[in-house]
Amino acid sequence: MVKKNRPPTGTLDVACVIHGNGYDWHYVENLYASLPRVLSQPTRFHVYTEHDRSVPPHMIKHCLETWPGVSGRKRSWWYKMHLFNSQHHAGPLLYFDLDVVLVRSLDWISGLPLEYFWICRDFKYLQNEA
Repeated sequence: MVKKNRPPTGTLDVACVIHGNGYDWHYVENLYASLPRVLSQPTRFHVYTEHDRSVPPHMIKHCLETWPGVSGRKRSWWYKMHLFNSQHHAGPLLYFDLDVVLVRSLDWISGLPLEYFWICRDFKYLQNEA
């Protein structure tokens, strides 16, 4: 059961993954800039990326490691598994793909029970439920 109207407390860890040249760095900056508009609590912004990509000091950089046998397009997907390394963040982690556009408050997320793994349903399926 979701606790309604629970005020946000503490700092929220938010992350993205940028790898290769599929997305320009401005996608990371746009995501980072949108956070104060949709979250009222302070955030720590984590960027998972290659060793040689520079990340501004106001963001926390995590270097992506490769795994044997994972290559090509599959590698980009597998890099998201780094998000589950709890040594990188202090508690729950909110992850966004770089192509999302955040338009409304997400403060309700802080009221979700932490014993579950939460994920949004694919918007394509929501369009077919009419």
